[in-house]
Amino acid sequence: MNILFLGPMLLSIPSEKGAVEDIIWQLAKRLTEEKVWIFNPIHLSANKIESCLSTLSLLAWCHGKNLVVHSHNPYASLAFLSSSVRPKNHIITLHYPPWVSNRAVENFVFLKMLLTLNRCGVKLTAPNLLISDWLKRRGMDCYYLPNGVDISLFNPNKYDLKLRSRLLGNDADVLLVSLGRMDPTKNQLVLLKAFSRVLKSNQRVKLILIGPKSGTYRGSFPSEYAIRVQSFIESESLKSHVIWLGEVNSKEEVARILASCDICVHPSRVEAAPLAILEAMASGLNVVAFDLPWYKGYLENGVNAILCKNSLEALTEGIISAIESSNDTDVRKRQQECAKKFSWDFLIADYKKLYASE
Repeated sequence: MNILFLGPMLLSIPSEKGAVEDIIWQLAKRLTEEKVWIFNPIHLSANKIESCLSTLSLLAWCHGKNLVVHSHNPYASLAFLSSSVRPKNHIITLHYPPWVSNRAVENFVFLKMLLTLNRCGVKLTAPNLLISDWLKRRGMDCYYLPNGVDISLFNPNKYDLKLRSRLLGNDADVLLVSLGRMDPTKNQLVLLKAFSRVLKSNQRVKLILIGPKSGTYRGSFPSEYAIRVQSFIESESLKSHVIWLGEVNSKEEVARILASCDICVHPSRVEAAPLAILEAMASGLNVVAFDLPWYKGYLENGVNAILCKNSLEALTEGIISAIESSNDTDVRKRQQECAKKFSWDFLIADYKKLYASE
């Protein structure tokens, strides 16, 4: 079986990426281990026009080859399918919702494009039920294939007592952690406001922030939002309670940090690929997050997460509730069990079935 991956990045550079690129790279890696040949011959730009032009250069290379095309870039798919490539050999994964653009005309054109491709035989998949259900209500067939997590890397056994002691210092008992690039959609300012309120009743708590200050995984300068976050930390005198690690390039190091913490707080307003949540769950951490439709299929309140109403007060209460149960050893076992169904070892069979059906 031969698979051609289209975008969004070269799979050979797993260190310079966000969650979506990491998921694609992990999928390609697992498929290769299963003796599935993966072709990813060119870099596809984030620019829509450049993606389409780059994809056209693949046509000569693909001619006559027995390939299943799995595209992670819908705009590239449009150019690719304008050729003689058979649509029935084509799969598109929508990592982001079709309504992600703020421009109504672009959303309308994109939706019509997906509908046309789907009717021509292109299979659509989505990593969360919100997107797949939305497409189904508009007359499209869409497969729900959740994102996976590497449970051999992220698990409670990565617990590091020395690391935990260093992070806690002598003035804390509980470690909170939040992962995500510094961006308004990731909502770190709201998290810090809630954390500031938590400290009024419990000073023996610390918060670790992990994620690039540039707001992207390819920038080098702090974003405007990161500067606002830094200003808030200083103005509220939180420096002794907030450990801002910035971007941690080593996944092994991230796994050690997560397993050595107690609670993951994920205050995002939009989350198409909740990889950070899956990694935290696999590490045995209780998860506090807003009750968003994006998490349908991943999180369930009272089962593997504390889901809060979308307000500062509710998030504060959720964190306090998680802290009160942070010594419950059953939580880590429960979270690890919940994460197993998202293991790549388990999910890869579903991908192989999808490819085989082509």
